Amino acid sequence: MVETRKVHIGKDDMALLECPYCQASRIVDAARFRNREDALKVKCICRKTFSVSFEWRESLRKATYFEGYYSKLPATKEWHRMLVKDISETGIGLTTLTEHNLREGDKVKVKFMKGDRKTSEIEKTAIVRRVIKDNYVGYEFSDAA
Repeated sequence: MVETRKVHIGKDDMALLECPYCQASRIVDAARFRNREDALKVKCICRKTFSVSFEWRESLRKATYFEGYYSKLPATKEWHRMLVKDISETGIGLTTLTEHNLREGDKVKVKFMKGDRKTSEIEKTAIVRRVIKDNYVGYEFSDAA
């Protein structure tokens, strides 16, 4: 069996399931799986089975690898190094490079350069939404930047 595939669910709750063995695909209404936390086993028309997990988010996250800095608010002058692991229109996921004391709900300022050199430095205010093991922190950008 192949690894579990992540499937992005749009605002309409529809999901595109594609078989990793034969590439057959079908669209399903994923609304009934909204509260499901474990992977869903899917049986394809080719008789093979594979697992999918659903990503319920407004905007798709893109895997990245940017270096940057974060600073806990209000108005701290202490900046800490980070690696941006994924980014979307509404937030970022990052790994802190040192121990941290961040908690859900904390406000921070983040700054980083996107991979291309044509882009200037990005600086945003964000709210900590998740703190996960191995120093991974999920942030949602706040409206005030």
